[in-house]
Amino acid sequence: MIAISLSTFVAIWAASALVDGINKLPLLGDLFELVGLVVTSWFAYRYLIFGPDRCGGGAGGDTVMTVRTTCIQHSNHRSLVHL
Repeated sequence: MIAISLSTFVAIWAASALVDGINKLPLLGDLFELVGLVVTSWFAYRYLIFGPDRCGGGAGGDTVMTVRTTCIQHSNHRSLVHL
């Protein structure tokens, strides 16, 4: 238990030192921040706003698999589909 706690502390300390070192470089810290914002925006656009789960729940007697398959097939068209 002590070894795991110590290893966790050392890993967090090393990661913190690495991130701090990267942030001190003139352009690299800003570049990573920009990349993070772009990836976060893309993820929200792709999966949270127009993701396959946005097709709604199942209708009537349809199975979950049928609704899920239809949502995935039509997710490229950005349309909401109910069977």
